[in-house]
Amino acid sequence: MVLSNHFSPLRPLHIKNMYTTGMIGVGGIYWRIATIAGVLDRHVRKVRRWHWAVQVLAITCAAAGCGVGLGWAFRTQALDSAPPSLYPGRQVQMELTVLDVDPLTGGGMITISWDILNDTCVDNSTTLNWNASVSPYDLSCSEVNIFMDQNLFAGSRDPNTTTSTGVPTIPIFQWIPRTFRNTVLANTPTFQTDISIWSKLTGPRGSLVNYPFDVYAGELWLYARTLDTNASVGLNVSQTAGIAFGFDTYIVPRQDLLKALNIDGSFIADVNEELGTLDLYLVIRRTTLVKVYVLILVVAMWVITLLLLGIAAKAVLYGFQVESTVLVVPVATLFAFTTLRSSMPGSPSAFGAYIDFAGTLPSLALLVTVTVICLIHTLFQQNDLRHAPSQGTSHTAYAVTSIGRTSCHV
Repeated sequence: MVLSNHFSPLRPLHIKNMYTTGMIGVGGIYWRIATIAGVLDRHVRKVRRWHWAVQVLAITCAAAGCGVGLGWAFRTQALDSAPPSLYPGRQVQMELTVLDVDPLTGGGMITISWDILNDTCVDNSTTLNWNASVSPYDLSCSEVNIFMDQNLFAGSRDPNTTTSTGVPTIPIFQWIPRTFRNTVLANTPTFQTDISIWSKLTGPRGSLVNYPFDVYAGELWLYARTLDTNASVGLNVSQTAGIAFGFDTYIVPRQDLLKALNIDGSFIADVNEELGTLDLYLVIRRTTLVKVYVLILVVAMWVITLLLLGIAAKAVLYGFQVESTVLVVPVATLFAFTTLRSSMPGSPSAFGAYIDFAGTLPSLALLVTVTVICLIHTLFQQNDLRHAPSQGTSHTAYAVTSIGRTSCHV
């Protein structure tokens, strides 16, 4: 019985049913996979309709973020701090604020504001007097005259005065502690000076010809004396402020600047400590952002000029057809380049800097040449088209033969 069941004639039919059922199951799986794939494909197609917009938006945001980030990172920095004074006696504390740097006007000048913040004598000798018949503050501090080297001032010189190497005798400011502390009617302890830009120590780079890599220096030399005894009073720049637009400004002691020029200036520190003089230099150079901007403009001028020159050569020499709208580009670029040149921050108004000889002037000359060549070629091309046959096979033959020499046209 076991053998008969094992070799039953129904066994093949049973196996066939199992095979058919299995195929139906596999086919169902394949059908489900195909259905899911179709749904995913439809979703992918929908996404592809907008993927370009997402990519463009991402690229735009990334470019804007990089531009703003780089601009903020390389922005104009505030004036750095000055080294403290080592004068052991009475000191007048001042704040130095750079208001403006103009290398174009009057040979170049730096506008500086000086504000008196404190006087060590006032702090040490101010006592409150409770006697109402006298001033509420009893100050034993005398007035202080502040002098500055008159030859460092910018602007026109008074023809009635003679410049010399003598010691300054006319103070530029008088500090009266008693008046300032005892009445609200006292003038504000502040004054301004216009300092000439001195390019001697910066060498050949101290000229606008080197724009935007020009470097300038302004000297600050001040000293103070008491009015009654002519005793030395130390001057100390305890705070600095101000931003010169387009420039990075640094305070450098004279001895450090001379050391950078391989000149021994160690004695200057001893003199300043003994007499309380203020002897500093303001070193001025263009910001990194200005330099990068100018270089990008110069490179862009050359790239555009060479591309237009290549298009003109392709049309005129090799006979490739060029759209008539391209003819407008060289003419418009001539005016765009001059506008870009004037947009360079702090650039000299007249052409003559090294960037003009290396970038602006050659590119403008090539653009003029490209424009003239395209206009002349277009003029003769239009003349050929006017006298060309207009009917029959002759017109067709002319059109075929003239394809190879058609170029800039309107």
